[in-house]
Amino acid sequence: MTPKEAQSGTATPFQTKTGQAVLYTGVMIPSGRILLRPISERDTWQVFENFTADVARFMVPQPPECVQDTIQFIRRAVAGMERGENLQLVIVDKTSGEFLGCCGLHGHGTPRTPELGIWLKVAAHGNGYGQEAIAALVSWAERHLVYDYLVYPVDRENHPSRKIPQALGGEIFGEMICRRQDGGRLDVVIYRIYPRGTEP
Repeated sequence: MTPKEAQSGTATPFQTKTGQAVLYTGVMIPSGRILLRPISERDTWQVFENFTADVARFMVPQPPECVQDTIQFIRRAVAGMERGENLQLVIVDKTSGEFLGCCGLHGHGTPRTPELGIWLKVAAHGNGYGQEAIAALVSWAERHLVYDYLVYPVDRENHPSRKIPQALGGEIFGEMICRRQDGGRLDVVIYRIYPRGTEP
């Protein structure tokens, strides 16, 4: 979950290149080592157990107090996909099916500038899964959606995560201070990633 997710806004679906609605709850995005698939309630315990304080260190939301909080998050994510304004995915190992983390593309009322977000469980850190997942998601968006650019907000001190938009040609275009749910502060830099061939 990312800074925009903490804000309320009017729901607006993504615009597709074909003009036809996409069944986001059916989207599958394969990559070299991983598969991105839509989140569902079957992922409840994996999300609940792996979204730890270490994982959430540089994020606005903090670990849920009970599993029901995770169920509600998943239900909201699925409802957003059904409305066509959100794509919330789990990242799994393509061979073993092991849960690795979550990523997403979020409209939040601004579908022309969707926001990317990602987290990986601690055991999956340092293996390049984040870069692979976001690159696959960006490539999918370029093929299927109409947008001006993608937004990638990240805490200034989260250097491994900052490498992800940088590797995709992202450039900083804004900064903001965000409050975490536990009252802590995030010093966020915001990257902008243009579709290939449309950079200004």
